[in-house]
Parts: sequence; C-alpha cells; structure tokens
Amino acid sequence: MAVIQDGYRWTAPLSGLMANATAYAIPAGMDSTDVLTPIDRLLVAMLQIHSAYAVPDAHVLNPINVAEIDLMRRDTVDQTGGYLFSRPDGDTGVARAWRLPIVESPSMAVNEFLTGAFRYSVHLYVRQGATVAISTENDDDFETNKATMRCESRIGLGVRRPYGLVAGNLKGGS
Repeated sequence: MAVIQDGYRWTAPLSGLMANATAYAIPAGMDSTDVLTPIDRLLVAMLQIHSAYAVPDAHVLNPINVAEIDLMRRDTVDQTGGYLFSRPDGDTGVARAWRLPIVESPSMAVNEFLTGAFRYSVHLYVRQGATVAISTENDDDFETNKATMRCESRIGLGVRRPYGLVAGNLKGGS
C-alpha cells in the first residue's frame, strides 16, 4: 500500500508471516488432554495445516525452544532416562521435528512457533533487485567531502494462502 506524503511516495512495510498466519487451534473432535508438550503442539499444528489441504514443510522456532526440545528425556521408570531425540541429526545436520526441518531463528519470540506450508502459501515478489547509488552532488556533500548512498529494492510479500501457516504458543493452550 503506497502513501504519498510531502510529495514523497512511502510504502508500507512488509506485514510478515506471523501477522498473516492462522492461529493455532486443536481440531474439533481431538482430545486436548493428549497435547501436553511443545513437540505435541507442533504435530497438532501440522494436522491443522493438513486439514486445510496443504502439506507443511517446516517449523520456525527460537533456538532456546529447540534446545529445550532436544533436552527432553524419557521419564518413565522402565526407560533408561535417555534423550527422546538423538543428536547429531545424522549426515544432514538439520534439526527435525515430526519429519519436518526446524529453522532456528532468534527473531522468533521464545515459546512462539510458526509451522507452515511455505512453498505453497507464500511468495516473494521482486520487482527490482537491490540497487545502490552513490553521489557527492547532494546538498553540500562535495564541499564537506561526504558521499550520500541510497540502497533500495522493490519487493512484496504475498501470503496467498494464510491457512497454510499456523502460529501459536508452545507452552499455552489452543
């Protein structure tokens, strides 16, 4: 959305994936008492996406939550108390939960998650790639031995199918 103010054209910032995602909800008919751990919530989010006829392809989590999931142990008496998820993750080096890769992002808030069918739901439109212009003819730049640099790109984020993205809280309810 472009806004013209003082003769300049300003565009609104990209709204982002979290703002366009569907809220996490336990599907009707499913017993919510079975959803106990953060890893359970990730599976339910996958089920929510599958119910919307999309195929999820990744989870986005804060690195702190990834570490908490990796530290989960068996807690029954007859088990050895070992970790539920073995590390390292084989030859790929990619953390996974329920067969989907986990993208660790410090910009994701702790205890929040985003599970999505990203290839199906989101598209980045690039009208113009990154351009850089440097000038010494701006105002008094030449006299003060300065240079002015302008970097810009014209892009747009299209969330075509918001039901293919599910955002929620790992520790909270539905």
